[in-house]
Amino acid sequence: MEWCIVAGIIICIFYVLDRIRRKRRNEAIEELEKNAFSEDNVNKILVQFEQDIAQNINLPNGIRNQQSYIYKHLVKKWYKEIIAKNRYNDEISEKIRVDIIKYISNLSQMNRASFPESESKGSNRAKHEEDVKLVKLKIEAIEDGFAAACGPGAVKELEIIRNRTPLEFSEDGEYVASDK
Repeated sequence: MEWCIVAGIIICIFYVLDRIRRKRRNEAIEELEKNAFSEDNVNKILVQFEQDIAQNINLPNGIRNQQSYIYKHLVKKWYKEIIAKNRYNDEISEKIRVDIIKYISNLSQMNRASFPESESKGSNRAKHEEDVKLVKLKIEAIEDGFAAACGPGAVKELEIIRNRTPLEFSEDGEYVASDK
């Protein structure tokens, strides 16, 4: 009988300790998630992304030409403008930071998915093409959202750039074709 009481107490102690450990772990995860999209972390990610663009420009899956131009000259500028407008609204600022991270992630993913597409055959090629189309839609949705948040001038500017051919841009994402 005494052993049952001791065993019950030990089980209760383990239960309480486990609850405390789980609570601390959940709090740590919440804090990590909260800080994952902090302004400093997002800025570090953006700097690393820009370095990756420059380093990988000559690779088959590199981000270049029109895509690079849209990121460097439009999306990045709009991101900064929207963040500045909403600097006192933490909820909107965090959503914008999440969107820019999704944007660069999708941009990288699209280029990784595009490269195997060129070497694929049959059903694999169709799957890759579908993946690229889906990711491209996600990228364009974020671009459209940022442009809309910055006003009709930004929407028009994005439309003009999208209507240009990729050959009108240098590999490093500068506009090189002259208007005729």
